[in-house]
Formats: sequence, C-alpha cells, structure tokens
Amino acid sequence: MPGQPANPLTPELKQAFKDAIRACEDWTHQPDREPEVYVNPDRFTRYKITAICQFILACENELLPKEIFEALYIPDETRGKLKRLFGGDETYHAGAYCLAEWVRHKRRRS
Repeated sequence: MPGQPANPLTPELKQAFKDAIRACEDWTHQPDREPEVYVNPDRFTRYKITAICQFILACENELLPKEIFEALYIPDETRGKLKRLFGGDETYHAGAYCLAEWVRHKRRRS
C-alpha cells in the first residue's frame, strides 16, 4: 500500500546476503544447482540465492557496507559487467539485482 514503509533490513537478512555472495564464490560444482544459505538464526531453513535477493528487494533500501560491495567483484567477467551497469549504486537493492542476474546468467550457461 502506498505510503507505508517497507520492512527494514534485519541483521539476519544482511548476513544472509553476505553468505549468498560467499556461496557464489564457491559455486563451481553442479552449476544447475543454485546454492542455498540460511536466513534466520534457527539455522533450519535454507533459501536459494535468488530468494535471498527477492527478500532484500522487499525491504527498505540501505547502503551496502564497503566490504560487501567489494565482494560483488567475484572474479567473473559477467558479475563485473553487471556491477558496472549499476553505475556505482552501492545499495542492497542494486547488489541484489546484480547478484540475481549473475545467478540467472550462470544457470543459463550450464
């Protein structure tokens, strides 16, 4: 509904996004199987990286910490190109779009 504030980004969701980036760094085996990470502290439920990105996009936008923004430069040409397309937008929303597009591109290549 217009005028209502979006959900705030929780510390758990911020950590899940960081973990999702890290999971992409290790995603070399089974390219057809998207990595999953935990979101909540109970550590029972895992979500695919693209789901984490959708959760981020449903929340208020915030600036990314520098370390997470820099982590989006995984040594992959496609990821770097996507990141540059956002023109230096260092927000969680831009990062989530970038990461989700990178995952889609990787899955198409497999």
